Amino acid sequence: MKKISFLLTVVLLLSMSGCSFYHMQVPRTVPVGKFAGGIGLAGVSVKGAIVGLPGFWARTGIAPNLDLGIHSWGLGLKVDAKYSFNDYIALGGGGSFAFLGVLMYGAEGSVYLGLPVGKTLYPYAVVRLSTIGLSGELLENSFAVAGTSLSGVGGLRLQFGNIFSIYGEAGWNKPIVATSGAESSGNLGSGSPIFGLGVALGY
Repeated sequence: MKKISFLLTVVLLLSMSGCSFYHMQVPRTVPVGKFAGGIGLAGVSVKGAIVGLPGFWARTGIAPNLDLGIHSWGLGLKVDAKYSFNDYIALGGGGSFAFLGVLMYGAEGSVYLGLPVGKTLYPYAVVRLSTIGLSGELLENSFAVAGTSLSGVGGLRLQFGNIFSIYGEAGWNKPIVATSGAESSGNLGSGSPIFGLGVALGY
């Protein structure tokens, strides 16, 4: 049983390199009725090995200072909303779903900070608390495992003209706790570096 618990924990930690690592957003929201979309690569370094997942996203403004986004990563899908108080701070939340041989689901809450410099440079930072759950069968045994992690990134958006942008970011992800059945582990190591690169069209 310990071997299964270990395998589940490893799968859980690797899965956290999916939707929860897709930041690539500044505090500013998409205006009502406008759209923006992009493609990118987000990932994590696990014991020296780079694990990256390509994906795409689209966002639209649904109310003043509020936009809604959809993100695809691998075989997963995430929907999130972001409310911007101004160009410097915003709050966001979302939920995700995937089926990679097992059912994976998650929820997240984010704080976005930024400092626009003119029309081209927009440095930003994102702090995110993510919870991921997995359920299915492994080695003919049913399982359910969940984990929580805290991530933070610093990034830069370079905007060229009115609709084209490049995103680059780097940060750290720290798993906080992983639970498998009645077993819980609060010591999951010091964490891993994370990264993101992407391009976007739209506001």
